[in-house]
Order: sequence, then C-alpha cells, then structure tokens
Amino acid sequence: MPNLGAKFSSSYITVEVMREFIAQLPARLRPILSSSNLTVSYGWGCNLHPDLWYKPMNVGLDLFPYFIEDSVAQGIFQIGESDLLIESPDSHLQLLLCHESDIHIEGTDNETIAKLVESFPNIDFRSANDWKSHYDH
Repeated sequence: MPNLGAKFSSSYITVEVMREFIAQLPARLRPILSSSNLTVSYGWGCNLHPDLWYKPMNVGLDLFPYFIEDSVAQGIFQIGESDLLIESPDSHLQLLLCHESDIHIEGTDNETIAKLVESFPNIDFRSANDWKSHYDH
C-alpha cells in the first residue's frame, strides 16, 4: 500500500517508470522552483554506512540525472530498492524515491506540490485520503 502519511504518493511503479520520472524531474521542477539546486540525501537501503544516510548534498538541478546515474553505477542507490530524499533548498517541497517502488511528495507549498503532481499525468499520484478510500473499498 502506498504511504498513507505522505501528502501525495504514487502507485507502485516499475524501475523504468522511476527512471523516466528521474530523467524528467529537472525540466518539471525548473519552472516551479525558485532555485536551480536541490538538496539530496541517500537514505534507507543505500549501499553506504548508515552514518552517511540523510546527510544533505547540494546537487544542481541540471546535474541531478547524472548524480542518479553515477549513484546507480557505483551501486550506492538502487532504484526501487533504496530511499533517496530530494528537497527544494527552502524545504517547501520534499520528494522521496522510496525503497518500496513508489514516490512520496511532501512539503508546505501546496501549489508547488499540485503543479508537480499535475506535470506527471502518467503516474498515479493520489492524496493519502484518496489511497485510504481506494483500499477501504
């Protein structure tokens, strides 16, 4: 079941759909973020010592797909099997590429969150209440 605690969560997606999301993310974020940088942290399931999990790194928006590519090639991040936290520098938007093969979207800027969700019509993003209703039926 997708994360019912997140404002929005995707359905479970394939590695290929997650790769497409990662590749398209910079272009989708550029018009809605006030910065061209992201704060990225490796998380649960990444092949690093746990003391290095959730340590923020500044990654340029245009370099983000290469950062992911390098992380995958080095065996640090495994798409759909490891957590990667992505935040806007002001922390108004947070995304989690989750180890359970879904994407969680959080933050305080509801307009930015809505724009991001709408920019990925091919991914089934739903609010926590929508997911709860879906599974209650």
